[in-house]
Amino acid sequence: MLKRLNKKEIVAKWDMIKVAIEKALPDIASKNPNRMEQIYNNLMIGTMHCWAVYRKVEREDALIGIGTTTFTYDLCSGSKLLLGYTAYTFGNATDEEWMEGYQELLEFAKENKCERVCAYTNVPRMFDINKLSDGYAVLYITSPPLMNFSSEVEKEE
Repeated sequence: MLKRLNKKEIVAKWDMIKVAIEKALPDIASKNPNRMEQIYNNLMIGTMHCWAVYRKVEREDALIGIGTTTFTYDLCSGSKLLLGYTAYTFGNATDEEWMEGYQELLEFAKENKCERVCAYTNVPRMFDINKLSDGYAVLYITSPPLMNFSSEVEKEE
């Protein structure tokens, strides 16, 4: 079961959420030492969304994963997209659990008038799960980092 967390829940679970986000950050993420503060602020103002994945264990819901999304726009075409920014599980999620969460994200994207759901991943299993829903994967290229934020911060001090 996928549940969008509200601000109060994000604050209460921030230590665990932060670890999950850090472990799942895409390669394109800045190496800026303030990036987690930036992510936290975006979660608090609502420009990013935090999702918890739960599995029913006996009579309780056990947290098995954390994900983040944001709306993004392709300025060239004008398309609004829901971007899956991070996804992390605390163990193994089944294909069914991934598909259930993906379907819920598709509904959230439709409700918010997005044309597509896109995500960053280098996990081969995610490509397979995406294909189950008639999606397709496109690899992207990126340059090496053009700035070294740790040395930039040292220069300022």
